[in-house]
Amino acid sequence: MGEGRRHNCAVLPKAAQNLSVSQPSITKAVQQLEQELGVTLFDRNQKPIAMTPRGQLFFERVSAILQSLQAAADEVSRLSEQARCPVRIGLSPWSGYRLKEMLADKAWAPPRHLLYNLAERSGPEVFRMLQAGSLDLGWVIDVDRPRGLRFLPLETQEICCLLPRTSPLAQRERLTFPELASEAFAMNLEAPEGASVVSLLVARACREAGFMPKVSVNLQQFLPTPEVA
Repeated sequence: MGEGRRHNCAVLPKAAQNLSVSQPSITKAVQQLEQELGVTLFDRNQKPIAMTPRGQLFFERVSAILQSLQAAADEVSRLSEQARCPVRIGLSPWSGYRLKEMLADKAWAPPRHLLYNLAERSGPEVFRMLQAGSLDLGWVIDVDRPRGLRFLPLETQEICCLLPRTSPLAQRERLTFPELASEAFAMNLEAPEGASVVSLLVARACREAGFMPKVSVNLQQFLPTPEVA
């Protein structure tokens, strides 16, 4: 028995290393399996240790079963991947963070058959990619609506107006754009490619109210101080 154990310990370290477990765990597992089967799987009197005929038979049968299980798992995995539907979504920097937060929220489980591919681009670039067919969905702030695209409203947000405390309008909870016709604005009215989306929305709302905003501070040039605001 002492000699058999020495042979056993000489061989099992390699198996333990391959399986990333301890050698005593391998030895105990083999002994328990032999007890359950009622046979000797390894001839420990040989040097090096070798499988008995019954051990060889058991190994061949089990190997075939494990190979069949692996093949079945691979086939099911391939079918699962084929069944998943990729969705290409374009996100504008001003609106994309909301969708990212929703997808990362563990309380909200997206459909398992959908595979999301996110691309962060400017609003106009998202529109161009949608028209070219390289995106399936765009998540943007509504500025201008190009033709040929279908728009679905998802949410609305308020625009905050910063006013001096001495302004009569500062005491109001809500304002309409016509009421701001005589006020000076601090905003960016550059070309749409480089302009703030919020500024474009404000400029459009002013035009719809019948006036163009009087811009006294261009936010593209510098960040306003609290005094400017």
